[in-house]
Amino acid sequence: MKSFICRMALTGTLLLTAACSTQPYKSPDSYRWSGTPVTRLDGPHDRKVSELSRQITGVHPSIDGREAAILSDAAIRKAEILREQYDIFGPALMHNFMVNTGFRDRGLCYQWAEDMYPELDALGLRTIELHRAVALRGHLREHSALVVTAINQSFYEGLVMDPWKYSGRLAWVRVADSRYPWRPFDEIPPEMAEALRLEEEKERRRQQKKNGSP
Repeated sequence: MKSFICRMALTGTLLLTAACSTQPYKSPDSYRWSGTPVTRLDGPHDRKVSELSRQITGVHPSIDGREAAILSDAAIRKAEILREQYDIFGPALMHNFMVNTGFRDRGLCYQWAEDMYPELDALGLRTIELHRAVALRGHLREHSALVVTAINQSFYEGLVMDPWKYSGRLAWVRVADSRYPWRPFDEIPPEMAEALRLEEEKERRRQQKKNGSP
């Protein structure tokens, strides 16, 4: 019995240290794994850019092909640069373990999205909109990525670009086809609004006490 408990505790520890979550709040969402595969290309850079461009232009007829190619090139290159900067250790979950135990500084899924977004958003594309995205917020399987849409197009009709899944070798899949229930990163689920308000009130009182205010 003791050995079983030890094994369970070890498994739980490994799962927690391999997790990819942002902050420890948020809410669960009901979801179902669809098993839909994502696309990953390991060939020459130009072939990757061509295929990703094709997928982006397929999101909506209004997306300019030249802009899709610019974004594709920048996203693939940036993911590869971050792979080097993060000093990736093994598969994505193994690197998560290294970050969460202090052996690496960055490389969790939300950090990939956090570091890629500003540079890609700064491209100033006129027919493409870039979104931060999160799925299963607050779950052990919480995941972050980027979503590409046409301007003013629904987030849920976009294309997910995931640099974390294959450790810097960019992967992509339609939001509707993904196994993750993606939502805009800045969307706060209604059921969490009260929890956030209470947390903010707690922090306000803590600051008042620290500053000696009544």
